[in-house]
Amino acid sequence: MKRNIFLIIASIAICHISCKYNQNIQKKDNEDISKYYIKQIKKDKSLYIIYAQRNDSIFKIISDKESGKNCQNQIKVGHSYNLDLSITFPAEKLYGEVGLDYVSHISFSYKKSTIKAEKESHYKIYIANNLEGLCLINN
Repeated sequence: MKRNIFLIIASIAICHISCKYNQNIQKKDNEDISKYYIKQIKKDKSLYIIYAQRNDSIFKIISDKESGKNCQNQIKVGHSYNLDLSITFPAEKLYGEVGLDYVSHISFSYKKSTIKAEKESHYKIYIANNLEGLCLINN
């Protein structure tokens, strides 16, 4: 009987310690979850095409050139920023998962620019909800 009570108390203690440890790891991961390192910025006819890295993934971000003209907080290559990204292509919410065979040959037009899905960025194109042109805006 004493042995069973000891095992129950030990199990509860181990579970409690394990849960606290996992919460601390999740807090640390969430702190930098939206921090992206700007690797490259390309100028197209009507867009900026921004290549940003988080961990070992590259994100291809498009931003309209016409916005953010008078900017005090412009993003720059070689710096990290908190970006609020949303997938703009492919529209998986509308069409479901798109196969890589299909997506790897796809491009779409926006104003005067043609944007192609690339393997480097996992065939996805993003927009940053807190970016106007190259200007980082506060939400």
